Amino acid sequence: AELFPPLPPDELKELQQDIKQHGQREPVTLFDGKLLDGLSRATCCQKLGRALKTRVFRGTEADALAYVVSVNVRRRHLSESQRAMVAARMATLVVGRPGKNAPRDAITQDRAARALGVSRRIVQRARYVQAHGAPSEVRAVERGDLALKAVERALRAKRTDAVDDARERDARQLQQYVRRLPDTAQAFAELARRVVRLSGELGLSLADCLDAKARKAVSDAGTAATELLGG
Repeated sequence: AELFPPLPPDELKELQQDIKQHGQREPVTLFDGKLLDGLSRATCCQKLGRALKTRVFRGTEADALAYVVSVNVRRRHLSESQRAMVAARMATLVVGRPGKNAPRDAITQDRAARALGVSRRIVQRARYVQAHGAPSEVRAVERGDLALKAVERALRAKRTDAVDDARERDARQLQQYVRRLPDTAQAFAELARRVVRLSGELGLSLADCLDAKARKAVSDAGTAATELLGG
């Protein structure tokens, strides 16, 4: 029942008023003990303190999904953007129960697009908005307040700007490292010369002076220097 966007507040208010005056004309549909269709009617009846009229849908999960899509597409006047958002959510579903006679069936974007009467490209656009948009942006497109294409373009531009900013930060950091290289390398070279000189004056071999940790540090420094100069 939550696959489709909720009714706008004004339409929900009208529905509630109609149910208050004339009663619940059409029962909600249940499947597997859960609400399949009729969320707005159920909400209104709850607010009015009315007993909810229900009926049970008989069939498979795939049949139930096809039913809820069919009745909502026919009943609701959704824009292409709104239908694409529904299709994108639908394409994340897996219907059917695991078992020998009832394999689970993942719904593809192509299948969802056909069910909602939109192209696969616009379903991909909706999926991008759902994945990268703020909750408020996603809800605005689902309600029909914002156009899907405009929101997707804004999000992609924002992500491009973020990538460019990250590259600029990395470039500045690289420049800082390069500027520090001469002083760091000179300090290391001077320290190494002192170790060699003092070990010689004391009559000690470098193997005796350097423990495993120091030898590894020198080896790593040599490898890094080779990679830097070779690159």
